[in-house]
Amino acid sequence: MPPSLAVVTCQHVACPWLFPRYFANKWDWLQFVSEEFVQHSLQLLSFEGPIPQAGSAVAKPEVLLDLPLVPQVHIHSERDLALLTLDGAADRKIWEQAVSEFGLQSLALQSGSCSQGEPLLFSGHRQLPGDEGDEGEGFQAPKAVAGHFVGRSARGQEFAWSREVLEEGMCGGAVFGSTGECVGIVEGIVPPLDEGPDASPPPEEDREAFASWQMKQALANHVAFIPSSEVRAFIAQPDDLLLTGMDLPPNIE
Repeated sequence: MPPSLAVVTCQHVACPWLFPRYFANKWDWLQFVSEEFVQHSLQLLSFEGPIPQAGSAVAKPEVLLDLPLVPQVHIHSERDLALLTLDGAADRKIWEQAVSEFGLQSLALQSGSCSQGEPLLFSGHRQLPGDEGDEGEGFQAPKAVAGHFVGRSARGQEFAWSREVLEEGMCGGAVFGSTGECVGIVEGIVPPLDEGPDASPPPEEDREAFASWQMKQALANHVAFIPSSEVRAFIAQPDDLLLTGMDLPPNIE
């Protein structure tokens, strides 16, 4: 049975210990963080005005609610997906009260596929520095970036163009389609081929390898996202998922 509240994001966001080298270029220390030092919480933030667009200033948000999530994380065996739930009946009741008080609604997952060129909106957050003299690590602010759907690979990976290269904080965020429904979750950015062994093209005589290289070049810095159909199946079958940690989470009703 699916949980009453499913918080879905990417594995590399919720479980950094499973990807020790993923953030090595920016946060080298993260490779030494083990599961026991990672905590998850569900926050409800209040901002003045609409979600800031790229380049706009934003004030520090007010935290209206901060609820702990179960330490153990359900993860997909093949895709970069993770599912978290509230830690206990008391916290679920608090969340239900917040839903009623603030008129909150969960995202509706689109049942169909995106169409070629369909306008998309990538929703996530960016990390901002705190006030001068603040000993904290700053704060997170919501961010939205517009784009459009490009296409999908033979393996079902979906790609999109964005007006700017998405930041790390956008991974795990929702992708909205033209109907306002969620069409997927941001998985990451296609890396450019300006460094490493793939920087130079293979011989044109090797048509398959050369075509693959051209495709990677064309998709560099594009958004890779997991379609809503896979997210829906992931939420609906929690008993078939892998579970991090050694202890079992509380029963999900």
